[in-house]
Amino acid sequence: MDKELLKKAEEYLEEQREQIKADLIRLVKIPSIESEAEEGAPFGRKCREALDEAIALYKENGFEAEDKCGGKYGLASLKKGGEKTICLYGHTDVVPVSDGWVYTEPFEPIEINGTLIGRGVEDNKSGVIASLYIGKMIKGLGLELKNNLNVFLGSSEETGMADIMAFKENEKMPDLSIVPDNCFPVCVGEKGICHFWAKSEKTLSDIISVVGGSAFNVVLDKATAKIRYSEDAFEELEKIVSKNKRLELSLENGELVLTALGIAKHAAHPEGSLNAAYILSEAISSLKTINESDREIFTAARDLLKTPYGEIYGIDIVDPDFGPLTIANGMIKTENAKLYISFDMRYGSVASGEELIGKIEKTLSSLSFKAEDIKNEAGYNTANDNPIALKFKSIYEEISGEEGTQNQRSSGGTYARYLSNAYSVGTTVPYMVAPVDMPEGHGECHQCDECLFIDSFLEAIKIIFMMVVEADKIL
Repeated sequence: MDKELLKKAEEYLEEQREQIKADLIRLVKIPSIESEAEEGAPFGRKCREALDEAIALYKENGFEAEDKCGGKYGLASLKKGGEKTICLYGHTDVVPVSDGWVYTEPFEPIEINGTLIGRGVEDNKSGVIASLYIGKMIKGLGLELKNNLNVFLGSSEETGMADIMAFKENEKMPDLSIVPDNCFPVCVGEKGICHFWAKSEKTLSDIISVVGGSAFNVVLDKATAKIRYSEDAFEELEKIVSKNKRLELSLENGELVLTALGIAKHAAHPEGSLNAAYILSEAISSLKTINESDREIFTAARDLLKTPYGEIYGIDIVDPDFGPLTIANGMIKTENAKLYISFDMRYGSVASGEELIGKIEKTLSSLSFKAEDIKNEAGYNTANDNPIALKFKSIYEEISGEEGTQNQRSSGGTYARYLSNAYSVGTTVPYMVAPVDMPEGHGECHQCDECLFIDSFLEAIKIIFMMVVEADKIL
C-alpha cells in the first residue's frame, strides 16, 4: 500500500471535514421515507427529492450524474475511458422513524461531541457522501485510474431494492462493486432474507384493533391495542400495567387503549432488542376478562414472538459462517378482525429458504395461523481466499493496526447480493466509537438518535479510498 498516498488522503479529508459534514447534513434534512408513487417519483416525492439532491451534489463537484429509469436510481461518473468499471454504491432512502428521539428531531441533524445525529447519517447517506469524496480525492490528488469509476445512487434500498433491480436490467454489470453499507474489514457473504406475514385464521372479537410498526426490518418498539371496554377488563389491565413499566393504559372514546413500549434494533441484529408486540401479546394473552378465542390468538402470538431465533419452528440454527438464524418482528396490525404479524427471517447456508419456510408454515398451521405474502431472497457466500477480499482485508489491517481480522458474513442485506464480484464494507470503523452517551436502544442505524462519529467516518472513507486504488491495480 502506498503510504505517501495514504498520508495525502488523511490530510485531504481533514481539510474537507467541515464540507463533508455540511454535504451529509444537506441530504439528511430530507425525510426520504418511501411513500406513494407519483409521476417521476416511483418511491414517493421525498425519495425523489433526496435522489435529486444527491445528483446535484455530484454535479456541483464536477462529476457527470443523472437520474435513470424515471427516478428509480441515479448514476454518477467519477472517471471515464477505462478498460473496466469499478462501481461504488449508496442509497438516499431511509427507514421510517418512531417516537422517542432524545437529542433532536429525526430530520433536523445536529452535532454533539463530533457526532452527527439524524435519520440516515449512517444508513446510508454516509455511503453517498463517502463515494463522492473518494471521487473528489482521486481528482484532487491527481490520480490516474486505469479503469472507469462510477457511483450508483439508490432510492429504495430499504423497501425492496427495486432500484438495484432496475440498474441490473438497464446497465452493464460493473467488473467490481464496492458497497459502503456494512462493516469492516470486508463482507464476503450475506444471509438469505425472507419476509412474510403470519395471519390468524380465527377472528378477533373483544380486541378491536392492533397497530404498530411500519417496516419489516426494524424490531417493533411500540404497539397499541384497542380493547372493548368492561369494568372487569379495565381493573384487570390496571393490575397488569402496574407491574410492567413498559405498558401504558388509557381510556379513549369508550375503549381501553393498551400500549407496549420496546427497544428497536435492526432486524438483522435483534440481540439487545425488546419486541413491543411480544410485550403486548403477553399481556393480552393473560386477560381472563376477554373472549377465549381472542386470548388463544394472542397466546399463539406471544409464543411466536417470544424470541427472535426461531425455536418455536425448530429452525434455531447456528451457521458456521453466518452465526444464528434470526426471525424478528417489525409490524403488527388487524384487518377484518384478523391479526397480522410481520416477520423478517435472516438465514445462512446450512438450510435453504424453501426448507425453512416449510417448517414455518407447518408450525403456524398448528397455531391456527397462516403465512402470507412470502418473499424470499437467497444470500451468497464468497470463498475466504478470494484475492480481492484478501487485499481489502490487508488494507484494513494495515491502516487500523489490527491483526488477524476475519472476513465478515453479514446478517444485513445490501446491494451486493444482486451484483457480481461485489464486496460490502462499512462507513464507520469499529475502533472509533461515538463519544455520546446514548440511552438504551438509541444511536444505531434504524434506531432513534441514529448517529455517526465524524472521525470514524473519515477513517472509513480513507480505507475505502485505498481499496479503490488497489482494486484498480488488480483489475
